[in-house]
Amino acid sequence: MQTRQLTREPGSLRAADIVNFKVQAGKADSMLAGRAAAVEALRSRAPGLVSATLVELGNGEYLDIMVWDTMEQAQAAEEIAASTEGFASWGDAHVAAIGPRYLGTIRSSIDE
Repeated sequence: MQTRQLTREPGSLRAADIVNFKVQAGKADSMLAGRAAAVEALRSRAPGLVSATLVELGNGEYLDIMVWDTMEQAQAAEEIAASTEGFASWGDAHVAAIGPRYLGTIRSSIDE
C-alpha cells in the first residue's frame, strides 16, 4: 500500500464529485454497458476528468465518483453534463432518482 503525499499548490488540489443515484428497475445492465461511452462524451466537453469510478451499493443504488484535476473543472462539468449529448441521454434513460451530491477537495490518496 502506498500513501501519496499531495504536493500540488493548495488552490490546485484535485476535486472529487460524488453523486448517489438509483437506477431504473431493470436497467442496471444497460446502464453499466453504456457508462463508458457516457463518460467519454462528458470528457470530450469537460476537460480535466482524471477518473470515473462507479460503486454499487445494492438495491439498484450507486455512487458515481468522478475525480477532476481542479475544483473549477469539477464545478464547470456539472453545468456541462446536463447539455452533453450521450451523457445526459444516458442518465435520462437509466437514472430513476438522484440523491445527495458531494463536491470536495482530495486531501489524501492511498493506493495498493
